Amino acid sequence: MHADVSQMSPETRLDLVKLACVAAWSDFEIAEEERTFVLQLATDLALDVDEVLRVESWLKGPPPEFDPNAIEPEYKKAFVEALMGAVMADGRIDPEECLTMGLIRDMLT
Repeated sequence: MHADVSQMSPETRLDLVKLACVAAWSDFEIAEEERTFVLQLATDLALDVDEVLRVESWLKGPPPEFDPNAIEPEYKKAFVEALMGAVMADGRIDPEECLTMGLIRDMLT
């Protein structure tokens, strides 16, 4: 992750992981590699225990709605990187994932 995530607020870090969950769910299933990617991202972003529990619940069922327009401009690149990493974690990109990735990426750039 290239952006300085240490400057992100806790809410922004959680939103970053939420977007990764949205991307991972875009094909309506979570591959083990996607799960691992998302949980590693949560660890890398130093989410607290309650936040990690919330992330784990998002991996069991679709995460809540996410508004890419709310992302602060200085963090958009980090969000795109998380989106791409989650979608590509299992080594394949399904049509649904491609569509989701394109829509969100276009909103962020």
